Amino acid sequence: SLDNDHIKEMMRVVKAYEKHTVKAGINGDYNEALNALLIHPLVGDFRKAKDALDDLLEAHKEFLPQFFNK
Repeated sequence: SLDNDHIKEMMRVVKAYEKHTVKAGINGDYNEALNALLIHPLVGDFRKAKDALDDLLEAHKEFLPQFFNK
């Protein structure tokens, strides 16, 4: 049998990303959203994560008012 621990760990990491993303979306929490991106295995770089998040929030501002109405 093949050792699938690496697959299980990747799934755990992606699930953590998803949970943080949902929490950020529900609460409009910028730092939580940034943490979610930093957890994601394809991002992992603070500057790239912050720039991507800022661009995403600005582009979809009308659909994400919870991040702006504070």
